[in-house]
Amino acid sequence: ATLCTLTPLLQPHLLFSGADDSQFKLWDLRLDPESSDQPTAVFTDRKTHAAGVCTITPHPRRHELLVTGSYDEGVRLW
Repeated sequence: ATLCTLTPLLQPHLLFSGADDSQFKLWDLRLDPESSDQPTAVFTDRKTHAAGVCTITPHPRRHELLVTGSYDEGVRLW
């Protein structure tokens, strides 16, 4: 199950998601003409966190950075 999401203000066609299975994904919400109008996961990380990703937070001033947090009590700056 997805636990958290974030859509960047400057790139509203992107969606970051974090889930119970410790996956952190970046989705491109623009339609992919070859995949029956479904969003496309353009990045998936399964190794950074050992437990569910429960928060995704953007940097307040540097829009290219964000932080993920997990039930494993770890955080990562992306």
